[in-house]
Amino acid sequence: MRTSVSTCVTASCVLAGIELIAAFHGCLYAGCIPVTVRPPHAQNLTATLPTVRMIVDVSKAACILTTQTLMRLLKSREAAAAVDVKTWPTIIDTDDLPRKRLPQIYKPPTPEMLAYLDFSVSTTGMLTGVKMSHSAVNALCRAIKLQCELYSSRQIAICLDPYCGLGFTLWCLCRYELE
Repeated sequence: MRTSVSTCVTASCVLAGIELIAAFHGCLYAGCIPVTVRPPHAQNLTATLPTVRMIVDVSKAACILTTQTLMRLLKSREAAAAVDVKTWPTIIDTDDLPRKRLPQIYKPPTPEMLAYLDFSVSTTGMLTGVKMSHSAVNALCRAIKLQCELYSSRQIAICLDPYCGLGFTLWCLCRYELE
């Protein structure tokens, strides 16, 4: 049975930067449910690849969006030593995507519909996931915007993981509100 696009969970395994933002918003644009995943580190595959695998498995991702370099890494012999590389879901190379636009932008039928999945891994290796609805994302962005307006004279420096939690929210959802 084929999964409908609006319920298709898509893991985006790209480096933090414009690619992460584009992959996340591209999934929303297409009506997929994005899950951002920190890419594995080439020098430490045995420690970082099982986390990628765990997030992909727990989220039940139908496909993985990634770059050509990371795609090769996910399918490499070194990766096969850490995880079963033959059981990855479909891996889509973002460097070689068709340039065809969708006929219309996806709009969720209800605000309570799932917008994205937010996974984080604790220092003990415990995976925690949060389901974020479109209305929750809207409320979160509004709250952050209000805080920025109320305390506009304050300047802070923060160092957060751009793949989950508040770091992800500031990086991908509210980035332009804060500048």
